[in-house]
Amino acid sequence: MNLNPILVTEPVGNFRRRAADAMRGRVSMLYLVGLIYISCLTIPTAVIEGLNGTFNKLAEVMQGISTTMDVQKWYAENADALQATSNFSALYGILVTGTFALGLTIVHLAVIRRQEATSLSLFDGFAQLPKAVAIYVLTRIMIFLWTLLFVVPGVIAYYRYSLVYYIVIDNPQIGTLQAIRMSGDLMRGNKMKRFVLDLSFIPWCIPPVVIIVTILSFFSPSALESGGNALFALYMFIYVLVAVLFSFVLNYRGVAAADFYQKVGNTD
Repeated sequence: MNLNPILVTEPVGNFRRRAADAMRGRVSMLYLVGLIYISCLTIPTAVIEGLNGTFNKLAEVMQGISTTMDVQKWYAENADALQATSNFSALYGILVTGTFALGLTIVHLAVIRRQEATSLSLFDGFAQLPKAVAIYVLTRIMIFLWTLLFVVPGVIAYYRYSLVYYIVIDNPQIGTLQAIRMSGDLMRGNKMKRFVLDLSFIPWCIPPVVIIVTILSFFSPSALESGGNALFALYMFIYVLVAVLFSFVLNYRGVAAADFYQKVGNTD
């Protein structure tokens, strides 16, 4: 597919409106997609941390059973095991974050284009696992390097590379570096508009945050001191709560971003 970059000038509200129209009748499917996406990215690593004894040690500190010195000693005695679980979590993140991001983008593009998609479409990114991982690693490295200069260059870099997954979906034959260059070309002059589009979803994030803070305020600190299992249970509860409350916003923003890509690349 040939991309014909244009400068987007229309109000960001138009993207939200078209996204809402496209999502009509598919909200339940998208909600499930969001739950699966957030859960797959967060819960496995949380479980790994729960299995390595970290929560038990934190609970002991909260109960006054262990001191900071005890924790440092415990970390030293279990350094190899803790490093192994840390490495596994990092490897898992590298392998699945970009892959699920590609799958989520596939779903959002299908929705805005009124094409067929199911919750299982989220896993379609695994068909291009090597490329998805390469995109994730390379773009994160470049964003990190720009961030070393200052926060603003890092944010600019994030939006410069924000269209890579869309480009790969529409042009599966091209390489990762070419997709990254094409994203930079398409976003030239459009980064601020996309930034404003993202900012427009902040009001949608406020209610979930208020709900989470309100629910957590009912938890008694003494309940968390009952042991590592209670601390781990709260940790998992927060992850599940985030998945439940932010799933809609995740997809609403994603479908709007997919529409933005179509306008920028003149592909609609």
